[in-house]
Amino acid sequence: MKRDLEKLIQGTADAARAWTYASRPSARLPAEGLRPAFVAHRLACALAELEELLAVHRTLWPQDQAWRARHGESMVDRLGSKSDLTRMGAEVADEERPDPALARSQDIVDLFEFFCQIRKSILFDGDSKNALLSARETRDSIEAAMESLQALDRSRRTTLEQALFGFVSNSFMHSTARLPNGTVLGERYWPLFRAVKLLRRETDMNIEEIRGILDDAEIRPETRARVRKLIDELRRILSDYDIDRIRDILTSGGQLFPGMGEDGGIIVIPGDGPGHCAPIVLAIAKSKDGRSRHGLPNVMREIRAHLIHCFEIAEVVILLTDRWDPDLMKESEADFSAYASRSHGRKVIIPIVTWKRQLNAYDWP
Repeated sequence: MKRDLEKLIQGTADAARAWTYASRPSARLPAEGLRPAFVAHRLACALAELEELLAVHRTLWPQDQAWRARHGESMVDRLGSKSDLTRMGAEVADEERPDPALARSQDIVDLFEFFCQIRKSILFDGDSKNALLSARETRDSIEAAMESLQALDRSRRTTLEQALFGFVSNSFMHSTARLPNGTVLGERYWPLFRAVKLLRRETDMNIEEIRGILDDAEIRPETRARVRKLIDELRRILSDYDIDRIRDILTSGGQLFPGMGEDGGIIVIPGDGPGHCAPIVLAIAKSKDGRSRHGLPNVMREIRAHLIHCFEIAEVVILLTDRWDPDLMKESEADFSAYASRSHGRKVIIPIVTWKRQLNAYDWP
């Protein structure tokens, strides 16, 4: 994921440089299409997108300041205020406002274009916070689009959901990064997230079983509180990332749980390696492949070895996996049954299975 984000930052920075060159008085523009207002609009959007992507990178990998300085931050800082670009590009922005006719269409190409217009308009109007989305006409168009989504048949709904989710995910719009104007990135794109959720017919994820397991566990109150907070964070993150992305971010030194892991209270398996101990272990397993380090069988073996090494410190293991197979857990069952029956030094494992972005916990063993 880090590599994908950094490639996107570099590509967006290149686009901003190209639009910057085209905006110079000496640039020779074709008679049609690239009029100065169009160039100013596209440059403003490119810089806004670059600012968003850098904010995501800064949130996930705050330690990589030198990389960001080389690949975009200096450009954003150098260009400074975008007020001139906003003024010059306003004509094109008005021409490309979200089209109510597209919002009322049953053609999924039209509907996808409508949400692309929403995204582009938010980019251009970003410094004014929610001016676009608070406008009556825009709100009415968004509601019309939601009604159109509900009327789609299953085939078209699935196709549009895949396209729209790919658009949102690949552009990192779901991030909790905070932008320079104080806006949380993911919050400004709520119409797109609402559309994806509606297309999926999703409901809130059930975590009541998890809370019940925690209530019955005799672990320290501070650990219990932290586990609940971590589970709430997982609940949020699993609506935006799949297991592969979560693992890639955490094992590359990235941060998904702000303020939770810096004090060493949580370690990740696979990832942190031997020698690291913490009260909470977040283990991530993908598939049932016994040959893969990330498969459930090998992750469970690593957990057992870790608990032996960190017996006095580790209290709770949260196992995040996309496959639940009790047969694969049999070789670990005796160990965790013994841990669960101890009067002191009890260890608790909470298997959390995510499937189609739904979250389920199992009381095991």
